[in-house]
Amino acid sequence: MDKAACISAMENAARTAPLPYETRLVSAIHENGGRAITHICGDIHGIVELITRNGSDIIDFDHLCDVSRLKTQTDKVLRGNIDPSLLANGTPQEVYDQTAKVVQEGKKGGNFILGSGCEVTATTPPENLKAFVQAGRDFGKCSKGV
Repeated sequence: MDKAACISAMENAARTAPLPYETRLVSAIHENGGRAITHICGDIHGIVELITRNGSDIIDFDHLCDVSRLKTQTDKVLRGNIDPSLLANGTPQEVYDQTAKVVQEGKKGGNFILGSGCEVTATTPPENLKAFVQAGRDFGKCSKGV
């Protein structure tokens, strides 16, 4: 199945199947004093509006998404999206540079939390995780209204 067909199938499934169940789950989390995070693997640009309907407080997005574009599609808090394969296989400098880029785009207007774009593998070199954290510290502070 090619990428376009896969995205189309994902959009159709998201429109029909999980939304009522996600909404009930998010409501239960909120009723118990928690905050809800929704993570959907893949390119979610075509279904962001549907994701926001479930009531989650944070949308955790994959490395396939563009943070600047997502910020134009929703005012929800966004968390993401460093590619876990870059974390596992890149150099510390590559990780630092990509993290700096994502943070600088994501922090515009607030509502952004730096994170990985999916699960981080156990084989990720500690040096790459340190570069990720350092770039977050170096570029992550934002002024009110930035």
